[in-house]
Amino acid sequence: MEKDLKLSRTFFRFHYWPFVAVTILFLMTFPFLFGAQYLEPEQTAMIVERLFTIIGIVLFIPLYLPDTQKKILAVVRAKKTSYSRLLILRLVQILAMVLISLAVFLLVLKLNRSEFNFLEFFFAEFATVLFLGGLLNISYTFFQNLIPSTMVAMMYYVLNMFSGSKYFGPFYLYTLMENDWQSKIWLFLAGVVLLTVSIIFSTQQKNNV
Repeated sequence: MEKDLKLSRTFFRFHYWPFVAVTILFLMTFPFLFGAQYLEPEQTAMIVERLFTIIGIVLFIPLYLPDTQKKILAVVRAKKTSYSRLLILRLVQILAMVLISLAVFLLVLKLNRSEFNFLEFFFAEFATVLFLGGLLNISYTFFQNLIPSTMVAMMYYVLNMFSGSKYFGPFYLYTLMENDWQSKIWLFLAGVVLLTVSIIFSTQQKNNV
C-alpha cells in the first residue's frame, strides 16, 4: 500500500497536476463564460455534453504520459513494478478526478438553478467521458504518441457534433437531450472494454521491449 501511494503521488506531482489545475480553472470560470443560470433540461444537457466532455478527454491524456521517459522503461524492464500495476494506479487517480470534477460541475449547475436529474446526468456524462478516454488510450497502443491519440478522441467528438446519430448508431455521444439511456450504457461498456484492452496491449508491448 505504501508503495502504491508513493507511485500515485509521483504520478500526480510530475505529470498529472497541470491537467488537474486546468480542470479547477475551468470549474471556477465556466459559469461566467458560458452562462449556467436557470437552464432548462435540454439546455443543461447541451452544456454538459459539449463542455465537460472536453475536460474529460483532457483528464485522460496523462495515462501514458510518463512512459516516454527512459527511467520508467528501466523500472519496467527491471521488473521492480509491473507495468500493468502502474497503469491501474494512474487510471484510478484519473477516474477519481473525472468523477469529482463531474460532480462539482453538475453541482455548480444545480446551485445556479438549472433543471435536471443529477444522478441521470452524472451517469450519462461519465459514460461519454469513459468512452472517449478509452478511445484515446486504445489509440495510443497503436500510435505510441499522445498527439495523434488525442486527435482521434477529439475528432470523434467533433464528428458527432456535426452529424446525426444514424452515422454512429449506439455510440453517438449526444443522446442526453433525447433521454436515450441505452446508448449511454453502450458507451459505458465500450469505454470499460477499450481501457481494459489498452492496458493489456500496452503491458504486453512494454514487456516485450
